Amino acid sequence: MDENSTMHANDELIKPREAMLASARHIATAEHRIKLLLLKYCPPPLRNY
Repeated sequence: MDENSTMHANDELIKPREAMLASARHIATAEHRIKLLLLKYCPPPLRNY
């Protein structure tokens, strides 16, 4: 019983970390897409003005 409870506690600790990593990865890809869209619609010479 003790081993099961510790295994369950470990799963509960690991899951939020995986969720945080997944959301951070999603945010990074979203920022990357936004940068690509800015580059596409605002060429570098025009972006400075």
